[in-house]
Amino acid sequence: MTELMIRCMRLWGGRYNPIIPTSGNSISDEWKNFMGRFDPDYIYYGENISLDFVLGIIDELKFNPIELLSLKEERNNFKGVNSKYLLPILRDPHTFFKASSIWDWDSPLKEYYQFNYLLDESHFFEDNLLGKHQLVTISKDNIGNLDKLLHEQRVTNYSYLSTVNISPLILRPQGSVFRAFELVIADKNNCFQELIYHWNKKCFEIGYQILASLFITVEQLEELIKTEWFKQTLFDHSGNENRIDIVSFSLSGEETEIIRAKLQDYTVHSKFVITQPFQFPFDIMDESGRSDLKSKERQAIQVNSSTEYFINLPVLSFHKDFYSNTQQYAIEIDVSEISKGKRNNRRFPTNTKAEYFFRGAGRIDKSRRLVALVDETIHEKAILDFNNVDFFKNVEQVVTSPRIINKRDQRIYSDCAYNDGSNRLLQFLGLFENSFLLIEDFLHDKFWNDLFLELTNNAKVEGDTITFDELYERCYALMVQQGIQFGEHPETRINVDNLKLGLKSTLQGLAENKVFLIGYNSKCKKCSSKIWYSLAEITNMTICKGCSNENYFTIETPISYKLNHLVKNNYGMKSEKGVFVPDGNLTAINTLLYLYNRSRAGNFEYLPQIDVYEDHKAGKPKTDLDVVSMVNGKLYIGECKHSSPLFFESSNKSLDNLLTLASTIKPDKIIISCTVDSHNKLDKAVKYLKHGVSKWINKPEIIGYLTHEPTYQWPNNFRYFYH
Repeated sequence: MTELMIRCMRLWGGRYNPIIPTSGNSISDEWKNFMGRFDPDYIYYGENISLDFVLGIIDELKFNPIELLSLKEERNNFKGVNSKYLLPILRDPHTFFKASSIWDWDSPLKEYYQFNYLLDESHFFEDNLLGKHQLVTISKDNIGNLDKLLHEQRVTNYSYLSTVNISPLILRPQGSVFRAFELVIADKNNCFQELIYHWNKKCFEIGYQILASLFITVEQLEELIKTEWFKQTLFDHSGNENRIDIVSFSLSGEETEIIRAKLQDYTVHSKFVITQPFQFPFDIMDESGRSDLKSKERQAIQVNSSTEYFINLPVLSFHKDFYSNTQQYAIEIDVSEISKGKRNNRRFPTNTKAEYFFRGAGRIDKSRRLVALVDETIHEKAILDFNNVDFFKNVEQVVTSPRIINKRDQRIYSDCAYNDGSNRLLQFLGLFENSFLLIEDFLHDKFWNDLFLELTNNAKVEGDTITFDELYERCYALMVQQGIQFGEHPETRINVDNLKLGLKSTLQGLAENKVFLIGYNSKCKKCSSKIWYSLAEITNMTICKGCSNENYFTIETPISYKLNHLVKNNYGMKSEKGVFVPDGNLTAINTLLYLYNRSRAGNFEYLPQIDVYEDHKAGKPKTDLDVVSMVNGKLYIGECKHSSPLFFESSNKSLDNLLTLASTIKPDKIIISCTVDSHNKLDKAVKYLKHGVSKWINKPEIIGYLTHEPTYQWPNNFRYFYH
């Protein structure tokens, strides 16, 4: 255990690496809660812990490390940067110990100084790193005066370097916690609990000391109190209150009191108090932790117009030479896309393969950002070859070849592709400038939504067209019916002239976006067919599309606005029997709008429906996904139906396929939505899915969404009253 801790203390940031106690293949809920606050790049597991157990914990706590490593096999393969490289960036001069020819020193204090002060001949500074700092050489000649040298030379504990210039997660404990310097005293044959406490206490905010505690065995303490200068070491650590707390788990209360009394007799300059943490790990106050510890590492911001480019690595605050393949560090890559004034901060599904974006090892962290591992080759080149893979390709990889930690690729599906429905949906969104805010203005407005539906499902000749006068009369009549009081200009903005201006402005925008197509309805004088003609088809003479008769254009024919087929086809279509069948696309669009409104911090990406193929040679997809979206760094997948009973068609096939896909994709949330909920079938479908994931270790949240019921948006809406 101490060897493991010493290795961590020699790494940049390593003093904050949590070490979790287990009981065989079991971890207590308190330690799971503590462990779950971190976001490890690597996880090492002990000899008596099975790989399957570790994989289960990773799934439960939603960890996504680069690799799992066995301590038995990889104890000499600790990834990281040696903390000695941080020495030149320390602002104030420091003094450190340097061991020389003490390997055969036979004393119980050898392990004490090695563990607490990293006094070890295998650890050394190169001369070019020292600069203004000093080394105190410890040899057999002066080894008996270590505590004297600690005080007189103001020696810095070497483990301090592992805490420099990082932004660790420092947890804030709930309730009162002892903040005095501590002596953690243990029976040398039963010290596991004390070591775990001494080590992991560093992850909590319990003071601002460089050294918050010393770990010491009873045998070592007996040796130390034989010397005079250990008194000064204790006094130097006792703080303004001259208090030192004694913590022990392996000693009885009586044994601990005997030690306290010995220490109090040994030095009167410090007060010794026995404390016993109520529990450890401490209850944690919140998710955020301390916010005042900021890394001084530089950020590098680059702007690129292509999808493939080189990222210039930020220059480290310290000089770094690689001397072995274990020397590595990680960088976080934050990708933002700006298009037409809109910013999307990209986030990625957990089982994204980082190598799709750059060459080399990496992962997706808990915030769903890319993390790249910088090894010797990348560090020397100082550039990273980066490919900003689009969301479709990212999703395709996650579906067909998801990243599985410590396992070979498992291909369950072969391909993903758009279908006719997704093409219709994409083009519909294009009519509204791909702006969900603009779409919301019309789909959530009952007047416009009802108008689109009526023009889609109208049996009249050219029933999908409307003149401005018809639009105005329809709107005015509904407003009066709704109790809107009209007045005269300029006494009130709620007047007829202002309504006409507002409707003209709104219709102009819809026409410019081709939601409505501009043309005329013309009646043939020979066959009496009433047919709509676009502006491009109009001259002073029109050719009847029915009988081919030539008709002169009728003077003062009002403009007729025809609803674009792209809109109609997303609302629904007529069946072969002439019955109007609502299309699930409208539910999918409203579901995407719902997800967009839940997005924050500029993270929202989506796909229209995609077909998923089990075999690329097969002409028919295995299943499909109606919703695939990243929202606030969470991956949503889902199924959309116009009516909720459709979820249970063909023996619940769509729900079962969704569960099968989810077991591969591992989304954060599964959403099922409908426009019409009959007999509470939406809730039953949600319960069916919850039962389906009930035995999963990493359960996605199941969301049932009944699409928003449109409401009238007048009278304050500018789309009606212009001024």
